Amino acid sequence: SPYIVNVGLSHNWVHTGLNTTLVYNIIGDRVAQVGTDGYADIYERHRNLLDFQLSKRVWERGEIKLTW
Repeated sequence: SPYIVNVGLSHNWVHTGLNTTLVYNIIGDRVAQVGTDGYADIYERHRNLLDFQLSKRVWERGEIKLTW
């Protein structure tokens, strides 16, 4: 890939045990399969990804996470 960009924001509310994370990722076009015997390379198109995670601490060592 000619470029990869990762940006993330996170916030933790210590008194409630709640944590949120938002991550944005961009990956440029890249070679997925190298061509052989005269066949051309196969490229994977660029893509944008946005992920969000919400987690809650439960009991002393437990944690529940939702990711979408």
